[in-house]
Amino acid sequence: SACPGAAQSTFYVNQNQAGANLRNPAIIKTAGPGILFASAAVGTSHLIQSTRAGAEFGLVILALVVAVLVLRYPFFEYGLRYASATGTSLVDGYRRLGRASFWLFFATTLAAMFFVTGAVMFVTAGFFANLFQIGHSQELVTVVLFAVCVSILVIGRYRDMIRN
Repeated sequence: SACPGAAQSTFYVNQNQAGANLRNPAIIKTAGPGILFASAAVGTSHLIQSTRAGAEFGLVILALVVAVLVLRYPFFEYGLRYASATGTSLVDGYRRLGRASFWLFFATTLAAMFFVTGAVMFVTAGFFANLFQIGHSQELVTVVLFAVCVSILVIGRYRDMIRN
C-alpha cells in the first residue's frame, strides 16, 4: 500500500456489489474516520505548495521532503495508536501529562487555527469559484462558504457523519 497503516482501514468493494456494500453501516463506520483522517493529513500545502516547490526546485529538495515525512510520520502513527489503545483523545493525553503540556498544546492550536482555517477556506473558495465559474471576488466566495460550513455546524447536521 502507498500509505503506511492504510491496510488497516481500507475496505475493498467488488464492482458487482458496490451499491450494496456502500450501504453497509460497518463500511460507512470504517470509511468515515479514514476519510476524515485523510482530509486532515492532506492539506493546502500538499495540493498547492508541493506542486509549486516541485516546479521551482525540482529534485533539489527531495532529501528535505523525505526528512520531513520521516519526522512527521510518528506523530500521525502514534497519535492514532495512543487514542486507540487508551480510548481517550490526544487532548486527554496532554492533560494527563500536566497543565503545562495541556496549555502549550492549547496555545499552539489556538494560534494556528485561524491561519489554517483561513488558508484552507481561501484555497477551497478558489477551487469552488473556478469549478463553477463564479465571477464574484474570492473573498466573497470564501465568506459565503465559511457561512455555509458554520450553518451546518450550528444546525447540527455533522452528527450524521459520526453516528454509530
